[in-house]
Amino acid sequence: MIHRFIALLTVTAFAVFAYSPVNGVEGIFKNGFEDPTTQLIHRWTFSENGGSGTPLVDDIGGADGSIIELGNWNAWAAFGKLTLYGSRKGGSQETSDYVTLPAGLLSGLEDASIEIWATHDSLQKWGRIFDVGTSAGNSLLMTWDFSGDANSDRVQWNGSSNDVIDGVMAPYVIGTEYQIVMSIEKSEGDDSSSLVRLYRDGVLQGERYVDHTLTDVADGEFLLARSRYANEPTASCSFNEIRIYNGVLTDEEIARRFSEGPVDDRAVNTVEMVESIEAYPFNKRQINHTVTS
Repeated sequence: MIHRFIALLTVTAFAVFAYSPVNGVEGIFKNGFEDPTTQLIHRWTFSENGGSGTPLVDDIGGADGSIIELGNWNAWAAFGKLTLYGSRKGGSQETSDYVTLPAGLLSGLEDASIEIWATHDSLQKWGRIFDVGTSAGNSLLMTWDFSGDANSDRVQWNGSSNDVIDGVMAPYVIGTEYQIVMSIEKSEGDDSSSLVRLYRDGVLQGERYVDHTLTDVADGEFLLARSRYANEPTASCSFNEIRIYNGVLTDEEIARRFSEGPVDDRAVNTVEMVESIEAYPFNKRQINHTVTS
């Protein structure tokens, strides 16, 4: 469970949020105290260039992913994004490349947050954002849509019972990048249920208690764009960045991350700012004066 620190100054409560790397992991500080329960433990920025055989580096946790070659409908990493063509060009699951992240990413966690920056490129019934688990009957999945309709997204947890959350995140407009966050928090005093919260672009879209915990799927392989059901096509989409945290992010933390954007976009914005300063000496003199005064 997550323990929150609240600082009191007379009758005023306040919180300060900041990033700080702790043992190679991005930590969260609140009120001047490190909160070790919510840390960034995995991050894939897809800054590589290449297709099948190109390792997709996890620059935090070392759990590198792989592009699985199946046919002509390729998956490719380039320009800071991972693109999967999937069904956009008519490829079936059997002929569409996909991506697998290592099994066990959620092992040992009671709570977690999964943050994804991704773009839906083509409507496809049951097209996955991700599917994590050990089998089709034991998995946690998130779809772009499940009926070929942009208003029909689904989150589903399969197991001894099936929990379904429909239409909470829709619509995903084709060609638009979204910040997608799912947080999972084990219920207090109940070893068999969790609270699932769903966010899009920094805003809570919905929440629901489910009769499952991360233990059910923790050791399973993490698939991107691909379903565990053989008759469901691979999605056509692209991923800019994926992050996994070992706790539940707050509404404020998720909103801040949305405003900051993915890592590669922050780098691009920094380069553009420097180039702009160098292109206009007047601006450069102003900034230097501001710094030294």
